[in-house]
Amino acid sequence: YERARPVPVPAAQVARAIVDAVERERAEVYVPGWLEAPARLRGAAPGVFRRLAALFGGVS
Repeated sequence: YERARPVPVPAAQVARAIVDAVERERAEVYVPGWLEAPARLRGAAPGVFRRLAALFGGVS
């Protein structure tokens, strides 16, 4: 992993989120939580998402 940001998420944090999602019968979980915003934006406005991803160096 060569990028400075976002900081890699520890495996234990991901595991806790998965267990919590299973216990609460949630179909999706975002770790870290702020990743929910771009995921929802991609679904709601894919063109805007692609432009922002290109601007900030993300994938399309």
